[in-house]
Amino acid sequence: MEDSEFNYYKDMLGLSNEHINLDRESIETAIEWDDYNNCWNIEYCDVGVDFLLIHELGHIFLAKKTNYLYFAKKPPRFNEIKFDIWWYHNAVIDCFVNYRLSQHEEINSLYIYYINEVLTRNIIPPELYMHIGGYIEYYLAFNYILQERERNEFLRQYNNFINILRNRIQRVLNLSNEYFNQIDQSLNQFLERRTTYDINEIKDFDLDILKLFYLDNEEVLIDNFDLIYSNL
Repeated sequence: MEDSEFNYYKDMLGLSNEHINLDRESIETAIEWDDYNNCWNIEYCDVGVDFLLIHELGHIFLAKKTNYLYFAKKPPRFNEIKFDIWWYHNAVIDCFVNYRLSQHEEINSLYIYYINEVLTRNIIPPELYMHIGGYIEYYLAFNYILQERERNEFLRQYNNFINILRNRIQRVLNLSNEYFNQIDQSLNQFLERRTTYDINEIKDFDLDILKLFYLDNEEVLIDNFDLIYSNL
């Protein structure tokens, strides 16, 4: 993506006044807040999927709309947060970001391309935490972000992809079909929450989902949530 295109989408999202440095030499795409220079740093790995870069802008957009900067920057005690819990949390927040981005027709076309790339390549991540994060993201993407015509187009690929993730999660965590149906029912609440900018509604949905996947120790989960939502 050229600088002119980047600035176009930046302006589209009302972020023209945000100071953003773009590093095009990275091996991944991610966002960081630079306290010293008082700006956003976005690392960008150009793999031909422009939506990945716009998604990082979407985190800034959501942070500004909810008045909760930690939807774009890491919370103060980030290094104390368990990696898998952070991964699941980020998958949930990604869906709030992607829903908002998808409301812009030009961005939605890039989002569809991104989803198509994942599903047609059948990219199945190797680790359990990736399986869970992927299940959250693509279940919500397919059911509550994509339009009906797009769901019909991707139905076969989606079913194959999501069933592989579900079966692996069930096997490793020893979850019954009934329990997994409960997970899906909780994820379905995204339909009622996807338009909200209320931080507490987002937090409650986030916690409800993670409670169903993080089965080791609920006390640990709650302690980590206090770190993630550090000033609420």
